[in-house]
Amino acid sequence: MLPDERTTLSNTLGLPGDVEALVAAPGRGVARPLVTFLRSQGISVQTAGDADSAFEEALLHPPDVILIDDRILPAGGIELCQRLKGNIRTHFVPTIIFALNDLRQFRLRATAAGADAVFSPSTDAQERRTRLWALLRTRALFTRFEKKQRSQGSEIVERRRWVSHLLHDLQGSVAALQANVNFMARFGPPKDDRLRNDFDGSVDDARTVFDQLMQSVRTVIDFDRVEQHNLGTQSYEEGDIGAFKVDALRARCYRATGVEIAVVSQPLTERNAAKLLRDADLVLDTFDRSASRRLVTDACATLGRPCLHLGMNTDYGEVHWNEGYRVPSAANDDVCDYPLARNLVLLTVAVSAEVVVRFAATGERAAYTITLEDFAVRAHEGRARQE
Repeated sequence: MLPDERTTLSNTLGLPGDVEALVAAPGRGVARPLVTFLRSQGISVQTAGDADSAFEEALLHPPDVILIDDRILPAGGIELCQRLKGNIRTHFVPTIIFALNDLRQFRLRATAAGADAVFSPSTDAQERRTRLWALLRTRALFTRFEKKQRSQGSEIVERRRWVSHLLHDLQGSVAALQANVNFMARFGPPKDDRLRNDFDGSVDDARTVFDQLMQSVRTVIDFDRVEQHNLGTQSYEEGDIGAFKVDALRARCYRATGVEIAVVSQPLTERNAAKLLRDADLVLDTFDRSASRRLVTDACATLGRPCLHLGMNTDYGEVHWNEGYRVPSAANDDVCDYPLARNLVLLTVAVSAEVVVRFAATGERAAYTITLEDFAVRAHEGRARQE
């Protein structure tokens, strides 16, 4: 509990020793009264001698409260307060400005900048203490809520992953049932039998249901997490950093199209490649590692599954089907790590999307090469054929 404070809520701040404060003041002599005041309340204190140092320290290690002397260099406490309140990492950290005067105009400017409190020479010790702990209590409740929200977010991610595995298993089961129906359809009654029409209708109905189920479920296989350098060339945002790529992609696709995607967050290996790919109507290979590309190429060739490879190297992109495809050397891995590769990535993806649409509509297997230097998209001779 806070000293001399009472609340009926369970979300209460811990002992004063758990509270950390940052004091921004120009020099030890100016900072000493603020530090003494905070330590008298049992609060741990870090100090910064200028606005830039204070801002950097607050971003790296957000404290529970920030006290700013208005004489802080180079532009004063109000300017530093504006910077802190303008950043999402420090926006909700209580910020108190210590002023040298009681001018109303200064208090208004400080409040407009986002200051949670302004202490002036006329603010006595009791009022300072009361306001400080009121702000710390609010900060503690916010921190507790934020942690709970993150925990719930992790639970949601785990549940989504469970559902994704369920959908993937369901996809395999539906494919197996579909194969059984196709097999049993061969043993129907003779064509002149009066039950033949009913039998054919039942088989067609079953196939329609299975097709609808399969169309509603797509599978994405990846085990990577989103990193900062992925934002430049891949379809992710700042909020996705740290999440599994398959989970972030699944959420984006659902928001954009309403289609549920099954995701598999595990590496593709020689042991599981056939199992993961055997029920696919179409495999899209977008791996950036040659070893993984080779696994996909060999598995699809063995299973007889259509596979479209998307690859890039410097200013060159290619969209090729499995037949005749040559796996690139490992020296060409990680092209997407270069921020300037974004234009090539987008162009290659656009061409690939058109190839997939044509394949789905007509069975055509078209192959293309893309070059940025002359902005050319050329059909790859000898690779296009009809399914």
